[in-house]
Amino acid sequence: MSFAEVARVYGVDIRTPKEAMARLDELNAILYKYFLHGGFIKAMNSYDKNGCLEEELFAIYSAWIDGELVRVKKSPGTATNLMASIAKSLTNEVSWTALSKTVSHPTIAEYVETLNGMFVTTYLEKSRKAKAGAPKNKKIYFTDPFLYWVAQFRARKISGIKIAEIDSATMGKIAELTALKEMANTLTSPSKKTSLKQEGTYTTKRKKMWKQIFA
Repeated sequence: MSFAEVARVYGVDIRTPKEAMARLDELNAILYKYFLHGGFIKAMNSYDKNGCLEEELFAIYSAWIDGELVRVKKSPGTATNLMASIAKSLTNEVSWTALSKTVSHPTIAEYVETLNGMFVTTYLEKSRKAKAGAPKNKKIYFTDPFLYWVAQFRARKISGIKIAEIDSATMGKIAELTALKEMANTLTSPSKKTSLKQEGTYTTKRKKMWKQIFA
């Protein structure tokens, strides 16, 4: 779910900037939770029940990722290392070459595209306004804050996570990730009058939008 949808679940329905300012404390409290669960229903329920995201929850989503990787004949171990590298470089520009040094696999771009196809990650190309001949580095993001924590779990950096355990640097990175997610969702969401045929094109449009936001 989007942040606005999650806010409504928690009883905060904002329609105007003025309303948002009047209820800023409530929105901030919801946002910090969103930085953990990202709008995933199971993760939201887990957080509301336990005050944190626990190992059992991460294991469920990690197993799903492994299953999808095996289905397309990709190594879960290689993907785990790649996701850990993406988490480490989050919000920074990175090249395939730099990632391959940490993951040690000749087809790193292929793995990134596989994760993109699973809607686990996405990336932004360097702006078209960049100087000719400049390296085409990318910013690679998880498509949701929760998936960042899944990556950390897979890399054995965490077994669970609470809001109080997030440092300010990580908080800033997740804030950027969240902002991009919300922008992409807002700019590509179908209207209520959209036909079923038109609605089927929005998944593709959303993927393209992620690549165009900084272009």
